[in-house]
Amino acid sequence: MINTIRQGLLASIVGMGLFAANTHAAVALPATTYSDLVIFGDSLSDTGNVLSLTSLYGPAPFPSYPGAQGRFSNGPAWTEYLASGLGFASSASPSNRFYDGTNVIPIGPLGGKNYSYGGARTGLGGSAGPTTGLAGQLVAWDNSTSILTGNPQLTRAADPNALYVIMAGANDLRDIRSANSALDAASVQARAAEATQIAQNVAGALGLLANAGARHFLLSNLPDLGLTPEATTLNRVAASSDVTVSFNSALSSLVGSFEAGFNQDHGVDLDIRTMDFYGLFNEVFDDAANQGGAAFGITNVTSACLSPGFLSNQYFFFDATASGCNTAAFSDELHPSARAHELLGALAVQTATAPIPEPAEYAMLLAGLLVIGAAVRRRAGAIAG
Repeated sequence: MINTIRQGLLASIVGMGLFAANTHAAVALPATTYSDLVIFGDSLSDTGNVLSLTSLYGPAPFPSYPGAQGRFSNGPAWTEYLASGLGFASSASPSNRFYDGTNVIPIGPLGGKNYSYGGARTGLGGSAGPTTGLAGQLVAWDNSTSILTGNPQLTRAADPNALYVIMAGANDLRDIRSANSALDAASVQARAAEATQIAQNVAGALGLLANAGARHFLLSNLPDLGLTPEATTLNRVAASSDVTVSFNSALSSLVGSFEAGFNQDHGVDLDIRTMDFYGLFNEVFDDAANQGGAAFGITNVTSACLSPGFLSNQYFFFDATASGCNTAAFSDELHPSARAHELLGALAVQTATAPIPEPAEYAMLLAGLLVIGAAVRRRAGAIAG
């Protein structure tokens, strides 16, 4: 009975939301046409930079799953779906540019625009090396260490018509919840403060690119890390969830403030789009639990679909065997499956190509949301009564 009531409420919200979206789209400006695609991120976005780095320096090449060379999944990454959808398929290829602490050097074939490294944190380093983090990736893109000085700035002029993609922070949040997983109020508050710092790092990267001339951005919030098999295995579900919520909230606030300030200081409206990864994964999990995967085709949201082999471990699958990956959310205990990447890629294309609303239409959209909120409250009150 509870599920039936909940489904009816969701159907009402979705129905009104679709009506508002369709009405809004009819008066919206055309979607932006981009000139190129540049990507920064971690293992969810990496298509081979870690493979190139480990192939060059050892001790052994990154142990990819067969058929998904260089990916941290059992198939293509969401960045590849995005690049193909926008007409820049080659841009999702690894940049193979690496800041070695002194110079930016090639570590493989050049040409790709994807600077992501698996294991990246939002600072300089990451699991793959002390210079593979988000800041290190910006150094590699800029071919300069100027952002590491007391007056951080990029020296390279950014293409104002390109789309700059940033998804980062998950590994930092995993570090935070591993170091402090207590659930008392002080611990939750401490995690929130650290998560805000991580969000500031991401917003700072966006700011550096904007000051260098970038005008179009696709950011992503992060999925609930408490939903990962890893969080369950480590008994860190609650801490993983609350630190994710804190990060997403801080990122939204910081980016909004930066966008408003940039417009005030420079008279330029930035096109900053945020992909709702958090919302998508919640919908996938809800669909699996209540609809048997009818909407997304995913029924297994609790366990990895790849089984480690003799040469593998819980995250890297050189000789792993796959079972049911087409209906699983995770390839390993942390990383999304190829099917989940496909869904995320579709969301990314949708977010990147959505029409830009006329300024006057924001008020109409807000009014529509207020109507929806009032309807939800009335329905909730009726259910409670």
